[in-house]
Formats: sequence, C-alpha cells, structure tokens
Amino acid sequence: TASALGTENGTLTIGTHQFPLQAQAVAPLVGNVTFSVDIQPLTSQQQAHLTITVDNAPTAALMGTLTMQFTSAVNGVTNDPAIAFVGPNSQNLNVTVAAGAQTATYQGQSAITFQTGATAGTITFTLQFPSSPQFTKAFSISPTKVQITSITAVRQSPNLVVTITGYDNTYSAGPLSFAFATTT
Repeated sequence: TASALGTENGTLTIGTHQFPLQAQAVAPLVGNVTFSVDIQPLTSQQQAHLTITVDNAPTAALMGTLTMQFTSAVNGVTNDPAIAFVGPNSQNLNVTVAAGAQTATYQGQSAITFQTGATAGTITFTLQFPSSPQFTKAFSISPTKVQITSITAVRQSPNLVVTITGYDNTYSAGPLSFAFATTT
C-alpha cells in the first residue's frame, strides 16, 4: 500500500537470491464519491433512486462496480430478496462515469432505481473504480407499524372468511383477535 505518490524501490529476498522490485504509486482516478437517495427517510415498500457523484471529472470514461448489501434489523432474518436494483433485479451493477462528467450512470440513467424490500435494516452501497479506493454509504430502512392495505370478509356458510393483506417490516405481528357484533 503506497503512502505517497511516486516510485518506490525494494528488494525481495528468497534464501540467497535477491530480486529488485520497483512500484509506481499513481493518484487515484476518483478522489471522493457522494451517494444520495431521493427519499428520506427510507421505509419499506418503496422504489427509491440513488445518485452517485464524483468530485473530479475523469478525462476518460470510468467503469465501476456498484453493489448493495442488506443487513437486517430483525432477529432471525438475514436476507430480503426484494431489496435489489430494479431492472436487473440484482444487488450488483456496472456503472459508468463518462469523460468530463461527474455523475455515474447505469444504462444511461443517472438516477439508479432500487427497491427497499419489506424488512427493517440497513442497505449499504459500495462502489469500486479501478485504481481508486472503495467508497461506501449506508442508509437505514426504518421500522414501521404493521401496514394493512386491505381487509375483506366473505360469508361462506357456516363460516366467515376474513382476508387481511399488508406487511410488517419488523416481523412482530402476532395472533389477531376479532370482536363481532350483531346489527339489528
């Protein structure tokens, strides 16, 4: 790991043999990266957009690897397959910064769409360009109350079938109880 730009010399010794070594440390192609998300705070069940800007416009096009990793805040839950980049439905993309530009793009789009899934936790984005340090930024998906999107009840004599649709991003919902009243 270079501590400064320039040339470093050294010697590799194996037994009685010595081999001269020379390494050239070059300036990173990208000095700093900023990640921004258009929706704050992030919650489950959203499609959000990630924008990546670099601090200095490259003189030639750069291609980098963008990955997303999810860390669940729910005990016993390690993965949420619904957290992914939209389009390839993957957690890995190749992004490009065009010569003279300061914004990374995926398939020509600077707003990279991703899904926040259905589990509370943290999404960490990591970007790696050749000859540059790795850049990371984490965004939290906040825990929320149980979300109920619809309830239907259908009488199927002698039963009543109740269907509840929704989600719980903390996996904390438990048994339900119902109270029925008659109408006169």
